[in-house]
Amino acid sequence: MQILNISNNHWVTTSNIGAAPDTINIYNSLTQKYSLDNMNLFTHFHRTTKDKITFKVMNAQKQHNSYDCGPCALASTTSLLHGQDPTQLSFSDPRTHLLMSNKNGPITPCPAKTEYRQPPVTVGVTKYVHCTCRLDAGSRMMGCNSIDCDEWVHNSCTFLNGEHSGDWLCDRCQTIC
Repeated sequence: MQILNISNNHWVTTSNIGAAPDTINIYNSLTQKYSLDNMNLFTHFHRTTKDKITFKVMNAQKQHNSYDCGPCALASTTSLLHGQDPTQLSFSDPRTHLLMSNKNGPITPCPAKTEYRQPPVTVGVTKYVHCTCRLDAGSRMMGCNSIDCDEWVHNSCTFLNGEHSGDWLCDRCQTIC
């Protein structure tokens, strides 16, 4: 689980709690589209081992003003960590509750009413990830030369000077040889 700043001005919660192994749930208090940079950030922090990722935008409570994305992200995160489903909760004044919790001791879930919301929307993007950094193929890459291997790495992640020429075997295939 991560609380991440996207687009330099907005906080969202991302989590794989209760999600399929190849899925990242996004709890966002605004309705917005996600850039490739946002999706790279999500996959990088979650360090998935899968080769493709599905993003699910969960139907979380929307903020009522232009500045409470942080408290909303913390409220969703706290609920998830306490076994609650934030998509079915309507938080009452998360900012005040979080300030009081921080002052009085451990952060506890925000007071909330149960509220039915529509099921989550699966974003129509499947992202393929590679390399040890788990990002997409955005820069120069090299593939393992073993016939049965489909491992690809970014040159800049694997080689000290960022460049490599000739045959190359990934760590797994070097161990087998």
